[in-house]
Amino acid sequence: WVISIEEQVTGGMPIIWTATWNTGDTDGQTGKFGVTFTEDGGQNFKQTLIGERIYDFAFDGAKVYAAGDNGLFISSDAGDTWDSISDFIEDSGSQRRVRPNASIFSVEYANGILWVGTSDGLLKSADQGSTWTIFHVNVPLHPEEPSDAVPDVNTYAYPNPFSRGDDVFIRIKYELDRSESVDIRVFDYGMNVIRTMNLNGIQGVNESMWDGTDDNGIQVPNGVYFYEVRSGNSRFRGKILVIE
Repeated sequence: WVISIEEQVTGGMPIIWTATWNTGDTDGQTGKFGVTFTEDGGQNFKQTLIGERIYDFAFDGAKVYAAGDNGLFISSDAGDTWDSISDFIEDSGSQRRVRPNASIFSVEYANGILWVGTSDGLLKSADQGSTWTIFHVNVPLHPEEPSDAVPDVNTYAYPNPFSRGDDVFIRIKYELDRSESVDIRVFDYGMNVIRTMNLNGIQGVNESMWDGTDDNGIQVPNGVYFYEVRSGNSRFRGKILVIE
């Protein structure tokens, strides 16, 4: 299957890039995931990124960006070699990051800005992927019109229930009046402290991650857990349900 076709405009003949997917065994020949491209109008084709499930392409001059299940792939030599980015962390100090197992579904380069669409948020980079701004669409802490579905709260955790196998980590969201140190403690149902995290919070909305393990790095069993965010004189509390 040809999933995506994009044209890269260069100084000579345009390069046509296609994302090809495995269609199964046909006449004894098994297709492969990867990228196929032509530099001469279809007279000859080359393959690259063999085995990678690619969804989309974008271009910045000679540079090629390919969005795939295993990250964002970048080539500056017409696909001969590739670098990849799979760990996206915001550089603002907000602690926001994209889950390591997130798929990259779309990519666009426009007006000097690289945009990346993932299964865990929208990403923006103004320096070709060196640093990132991460956008997540989620429930605000203090909505303008609180309701039973969207209450006015000081903290919440998501996704909740949390499955470490599916979600990798859970985000604990809270807001600070100023930048200061933050202590987050996670308790089991008997109110025993099982995990302590000492962090540097920023003024405004923060997202801190818990990976579902205790202070010894052991994955906690299924059950109800409580957490407390401490910062200065502030105390925010919430509940997490861990399931597998």
